Amino acid sequence: MAILPLMRTTSRKRLVVPLSITALVASLYGCAEVCLQTPISDKVSNARVAECAAEAESNLDRRDIFDRYVRLRWARGEYTQIVALCRQILEQNKDRTDAMFYLAVGLRKLGKCEQALTHYRRYADRRPRDGDPHFGMALCYERLGRRADALAAYQAYVKKEKRPDKRPWRAKARARIAALSGGAALASAPRPAAPPRRTPTPVVVAKLLASPTKPVAAKPVVTAKPAVTAKPAAPTKPAAPVSCDAHEAAIKRDPFDTKAYDRYASCALAKRDYARVQKRLRVAIRDNPEWAKGWFHLGLAYKATGQTARAKSAFAKACSAGVPGSCNR
Repeated sequence: MAILPLMRTTSRKRLVVPLSITALVASLYGCAEVCLQTPISDKVSNARVAECAAEAESNLDRRDIFDRYVRLRWARGEYTQIVALCRQILEQNKDRTDAMFYLAVGLRKLGKCEQALTHYRRYADRRPRDGDPHFGMALCYERLGRRADALAAYQAYVKKEKRPDKRPWRAKARARIAALSGGAALASAPRPAAPPRRTPTPVVVAKLLASPTKPVAAKPVVTAKPAVTAKPAAPTKPAAPVSCDAHEAAIKRDPFDTKAYDRYASCALAKRDYARVQKRLRVAIRDNPEWAKGWFHLGLAYKATGQTARAKSAFAKACSAGVPGSCNR
């Protein structure tokens, strides 16, 4: 009779061991999936981001976790952390092309274009069919004032990039090609010669000799006419509402024209169209990361809608770039 309880106890012990191992594996796997389940948004909590960072650093060979981590930091504008992890990965494996590319992007976002170009070229050498590095190089060349190199990089991007989902980016590249080509053509075209100035014809004033003996007739006295009462002024029409359509059209023609974005932001803020300003400028800053004044406009829009924390963050970024009037906000 004592054998049966012993058998039950043994069977329970045997059952507990496999279940504990399974639970351990499941917990480890679930921990590694936290980052993959994290949405790519700037509204993710700092604690969740820290968990994703820990997973990425402890699983450097997991490219899927690395990609999600980078995109999460990108959405939050935290490029320093992207650069640090990319360097850590490349120290262990110098041939990791994904780390090369994101390292170049992070450096470009931080304004270190010379360093970014080095890594863009390394990536392009290993992935000659990929057009993405050429777009990044073109942005760097533009910031450095190298128009000819930027034009060649945009042309290389359009030639290599054939994916259907990249049509908007090809359109942006073509717009920049047109702008850079037109600017170069205008700069090289000779200016038309100024028309010769016409010398004024001298006017000969005839001298009228009045005879001293000839009497001069007196001029008739003209009586003053009665004053005419002025008509009452017509009521002035109310001024037409300010329209920002022209500025938006300029942005559509050239998504990289930061002056058009400046004019649009000033116009839309005057109309108190804060929601549209926030939406437009987030896209503008993403496409033109070197446009520091965009953070200032965005901070004004955030402040007007009561988003104090976001406004302070935007003003701080504008202040670090030296935008006047942004540091005392």
